[in-house]
Amino acid sequence: MAHISTDQIKFTQMFLSATGYYTRGIDGIWGSGSEKAQQEFFNKTEEIKKIYICDPVSEKYIITLLPHTQIMCRNFMKTVNSLLPDIKIKVISGLRTYAQQQALYEQGRTKPGDRVTKAQAGQSYHNFGIAWDVGIYTNNGVYDVKQKLYIEAAKAAKSKISGMVWGGDWKSFSDDVGHYQVDLGRVDIASLRKKFESGTLIVG
Repeated sequence: MAHISTDQIKFTQMFLSATGYYTRGIDGIWGSGSEKAQQEFFNKTEEIKKIYICDPVSEKYIITLLPHTQIMCRNFMKTVNSLLPDIKIKVISGLRTYAQQQALYEQGRTKPGDRVTKAQAGQSYHNFGIAWDVGIYTNNGVYDVKQKLYIEAAKAAKSKISGMVWGGDWKSFSDDVGHYQVDLGRVDIASLRKKFESGTLIVG
């Protein structure tokens, strides 16, 4: 972990704690315990890949998620690609560090660009490895913004996969049609963040 800041190491340790593989303190020091936990996470990720292999772009993001979420996401992709073969869908976002989340939040506010999120650092399921975003593309590789296709994909996936929340079902932010996350019931985001930062297993 050379050239990695203490904050980055701490975030990685929190994430590995959330997987259940890291059981030591969140101290920002990369030692044998962190190394062992990361290898166990990598091994589990390779095992989960057997469910369904996606395109290179999707793979880059899926492997950043918690194992439980990786399984759900791969089953999602397998289902959509099977039931809707004419839709070209890719995972375009997975785990985000707090710094990455804050940078996205500032876009369209204090920085150039369009607003893409209402969540600041530590306020998104993406920050805990339990959410992913998808994009749908035309045959020419152009990003497709037609909500109809995203609705079709969600309908297909929800018919086969339980325990998953679709952003298009939210009354307050129903245009987030490319967003999916693990259903944790009535757990509020502050409690989830506290759990994550204390090194507690989030989902089995």
